[in-house]
Amino acid sequence: MEDAGDRTDPARKINVLARMEFAGSLVSDKKFDQATGECLWLWEHMLEHDDYSEFARMNFLPTIMERLAEQFEPAQVAFTKLRDAARKEMDAGSEIRDVIFDWFTLCEILGDDDGILAWFDKTKHNHKNSDVISHMDTSLFNLLVKHKRWADTGFLEVVPVARAQSSIDMNKRLFAMDQGDDQFDAEFNAMIAKTSNEELMKNLPQQYACCLAAELDEEAIEIANIFLDYRDNPDARIALVQWAMKMNQPRKEQLLWLDEAAEDGRYVKALRQKVQDALAK
Repeated sequence: MEDAGDRTDPARKINVLARMEFAGSLVSDKKFDQATGECLWLWEHMLEHDDYSEFARMNFLPTIMERLAEQFEPAQVAFTKLRDAARKEMDAGSEIRDVIFDWFTLCEILGDDDGILAWFDKTKHNHKNSDVISHMDTSLFNLLVKHKRWADTGFLEVVPVARAQSSIDMNKRLFAMDQGDDQFDAEFNAMIAKTSNEELMKNLPQQYACCLAAELDEEAIEIANIFLDYRDNPDARIALVQWAMKMNQPRKEQLLWLDEAAEDGRYVKALRQKVQDALAK
């Protein structure tokens, strides 16, 4: 609290990140009523005290608020009022990005998938909204995949190949960091590199399959080629085919990838038959 500052004293400097950490500790200590007050104050006022805290407000604070809303109904009610107020502005014609981002984030906090999807369905064909949608692409992508809205992911793939290459570039940087001479944070670096590899093995095959579902076949095959150039192994080939079949998107090149995986001793007979059967339909 000493680091955070007194938010009731206008002359006192407020450390919003310390206040956010304090709010998180209140949730952990099950002091839910006090935590609700802290979260509401942070949501509404933290940018007044720190212009650079916008990232924390849209990424770290929501995690605390979500934990709180799951355990304390009055907090859920309070956050619902914030969401509804933002939606009222949107329905009145507001196209201010910050208002839409606030509404979207509050929907995520409250687990309102249906609300987000209904908004997406209404706005995805309007080019005026493409900039706003692109800034939410990761969250929207995960939500659309969660609800098996494969083809709709195509509305997010403005530059799918560049996005795939960016993921690989990030993985390369993390791998280089893990191989560095400084052993001070070696264990941490190794953990980050391992997590990045796991994410890459999931995200690029998933992105390949989503491009197929969105009828972006040229982009899909380019993503697959980039991925296989970087991860030239049977696991990568099998992952591409598994995600494609999950979205019912068989292609002839997938048979070749499975044959190559089989040459490396991997059992792919059942998956290969599944692709063949789907291609025959």
